[in-house]
Amino acid sequence: DVSITTNSERIMALVMLYVGSAVYAFMISNLGALVQEKNSSQSRLKVKINAFKNLAKETDLPEELVHKIKKVMESHHKYGTHSLTNYDFLDELPFTLKSQILVNINAHIVESVAFLRDKDVDLILKMAPMLKPIEFLPKEIVYREGDFPEDIFFLTSGVVYLKDKHGYCIYVVSEGEILGDIEVLQNTIRISSAQAQTRCSLFSLEKEKFLDIINEYPLVKQQ
Repeated sequence: DVSITTNSERIMALVMLYVGSAVYAFMISNLGALVQEKNSSQSRLKVKINAFKNLAKETDLPEELVHKIKKVMESHHKYGTHSLTNYDFLDELPFTLKSQILVNINAHIVESVAFLRDKDVDLILKMAPMLKPIEFLPKEIVYREGDFPEDIFFLTSGVVYLKDKHGYCIYVVSEGEILGDIEVLQNTIRISSAQAQTRCSLFSLEKEKFLDIINEYPLVKQQ
């Protein structure tokens, strides 16, 4: 044991005790704030889902549609994309610096979506923030034959079967591939049904947004 014998040592010991207490208080305070923020975020999600369930009950929405929308809400909460509405200062930066920041913000999406990996920065900056994450369990339907296409999908993990009207698999969609784009580009109804065969993670992109972007890049569209 080390004993304190001089006034200088006593002062130093008090300073160290004060600093240690302050650091401990700071850590506990921040930990509490993080827990509170997480609980608050979960509470907001629960309120949104309950509100939607009430609406679904009042309007007698199909159970399959209710389940799909609920999964979308949960996926957006789990993998929420970054909003730039609070970063007005980005508009004041040179385009090259702004681009680097935005590319890094969306790096996890670019890494997950094979379609984006070799694309121009301009296309990435336009498309990546618009992608919405969604998950499907085995045997869940992504879309059905005869549906009017509203989205295209980028499969980031898992396996999806495209099936004909008799239920036979006509194509296996693997990780990194796109599904639903043919009907969007040709402006036709779904020519097959898409069903998850394993737990699948995808990003969806609304039809009109996809067309607006892809029409600016003829070479990409031809691919």
